[in-house]
Amino acid sequence: MFFIFWIIKVTPFAIISLIANAIGQQDDIWQVFKQLGYLVAATCIGFALQVVIVYICLYYMMVRSNPFTYLKKLIPAQMMAFASASSAATIPVSIDCATSSGSVPDGVARFCIPLGATINMDGTYRELHL
Repeated sequence: MFFIFWIIKVTPFAIISLIANAIGQQDDIWQVFKQLGYLVAATCIGFALQVVIVYICLYYMMVRSNPFTYLKKLIPAQMMAFASASSAATIPVSIDCATSSGSVPDGVARFCIPLGATINMDGTYRELHL
């Protein structure tokens, strides 16, 4: 377990050194940064399309309500998730925001939010910090 913990701690430095080595071997560094800029731009455009098409349009088509008022009521949960970086710590705030929006029934929020917050946890973080 000590060896695995050591590998996890050293991994960021190893990745940075591999990236620096790959960048150092390039002949035209500006071309690399240009391609990296294209990648970042494509990712941001994909995120924006996800928000507009899936979150906003789909919400409007299914609920027939203003999606911006719903998203505005979710700001406390989003801020808590950003500040704590923990899906488990965000559960109570998320339940309050979902039920106060009026679009999600209380029973559905109390069942789905804890299930969705914990379904992707595989236990490795908790095992390493016991």
